[in-house]
Amino acid sequence: MDTKKMEEKWIKHYSNNHKILLVGEGDFSFALSLANAFGSASNMVATSRDSKGLLIMKYSRSFAILEELETLGCSIVHEVDAYSVHKHPMLQNKAFDRIVYNFPHAGFDLAENNLNQIGLHQEVVLGFLKSAKKMLTINGEIHITHKNNKPFSKWEIVKCAEKIGLVFVEKVPFKISDYPGYVNKRGSGENCDGTFPIGDSSTFKFSKPKYVSKIMLVSQNQKCCRIDSKMEERWIKHYSSCHKILLVGEGDFSFALSLARAFCSASNIVATSFDSKVSLQVKYSRATINQIELKRFGCTILHEVDALTMDQHPLLLGKIFDRIVFNFPQDIGFAFHKIQNHQKLVLGFLQNARKMLSRDGEVHVTLNCTYPFNKWEVVKLAKKAGLVLVKKVPFKMQDYPCYTNRRGSGLNWDGKFDVGYYCSTFKFSKAKNVQSFVAISEISVDPNSLRLKDTSECELKLSSKDQTVRISTSTNLIETTIYSPINTTTNSNSNLISMCTIL
Repeated sequence: MDTKKMEEKWIKHYSNNHKILLVGEGDFSFALSLANAFGSASNMVATSRDSKGLLIMKYSRSFAILEELETLGCSIVHEVDAYSVHKHPMLQNKAFDRIVYNFPHAGFDLAENNLNQIGLHQEVVLGFLKSAKKMLTINGEIHITHKNNKPFSKWEIVKCAEKIGLVFVEKVPFKISDYPGYVNKRGSGENCDGTFPIGDSSTFKFSKPKYVSKIMLVSQNQKCCRIDSKMEERWIKHYSSCHKILLVGEGDFSFALSLARAFCSASNIVATSFDSKVSLQVKYSRATINQIELKRFGCTILHEVDALTMDQHPLLLGKIFDRIVFNFPQDIGFAFHKIQNHQKLVLGFLQNARKMLSRDGEVHVTLNCTYPFNKWEVVKLAKKAGLVLVKKVPFKMQDYPCYTNRRGSGLNWDGKFDVGYYCSTFKFSKAKNVQSFVAISEISVDPNSLRLKDTSECELKLSSKDQTVRISTSTNLIETTIYSPINTTTNSNSNLISMCTIL
């Protein structure tokens, strides 16, 4: 049986491997922008509040866009109210990885700065969030794109989300240029087909709260009893208390401490340094204090861990992490002109990190983006290591209270270096693939026995009169050769399937 691979494709925050629900589409140009980037829209459901007839009347390009989306395999649903998306007959019991609502609005009944109008907007947002929460996968995200300036900032959408038990993940700048072909629409009034100025806007990301179960042993009257407790998920920038985190090349361990304080725990963190414990204490004035506090938080601290061979460290063998982080990697010494030395370090780290990364994990490398550091070409190095760029985001020291970057070598090793305004965190992941299984010969298949499970494991069940073969595969990178002993003969009553796509 042959396999045909399709590489995962991204546009900004969205992947063709995500199940995406778009709510409140105007002329559906945002949906088409995503579909064109993916080369398909089979992973998308795009909805509008209007009926199809009204939509075509309101928006000049909507008819052509809808036809193109249907050709690309998009599921289009009309007359969907943001308040009750989960109740729509075609959407009941559906789950999505990304649920997106761009520029929600209650209409133009009153002035935007009128408190009653702001209240109406908040009702729309709150109703949407309540409904979307019920349709979200465990690791899914709800995205709302919204203006940051007054009076829009008074909607307080983060507080709206927190009211219904959603967790604020992050806020990222929204640029319409990131979505070629997308034209925002006013949606109501005489100029419903016109655009409005987006200005300073952001995409707010929310997720369901996750809980970490902890087993606590409590001694009472010389007897031990088990108490199950749950800790609510906590975030600091890109990192969650539910992530298994590996920190590489820590200086005085202040970055690890910043995360630990935000989580109120470090039991999910393994923090490593290249230096020995003694050398670390000599070099950094606060290293000992930071490590003592980290151990109280439950952090695992390892010394003499080389970024080039960390997967072979006795205490890291076979370990898998959701986030592997190397801030400001630097070859020994500050010889900036020796670019090849720095590249060798980064490439070796990325190759090592890939082996230790969970299926949906990310490797984060923070770098100065000015010359000569931009000559390191970290994205190209990642590609060599079999990793793909997920996102490049600005790095700001103030996002990590108590983190103090260290030079690490030279006479002033305990001193800081200038991070500047042009530093970024590069996020990489393993390349994921979607595969199509194509039968070499015709196999008689009972269509009622063909099941595509909506989980991380997909099962293709092939039946014949005498025997059944089940092919169970992961939706991640599949490298399984399937051998089937089935020999069947076709007849006029057979239902023949020559290709089945596992999505």
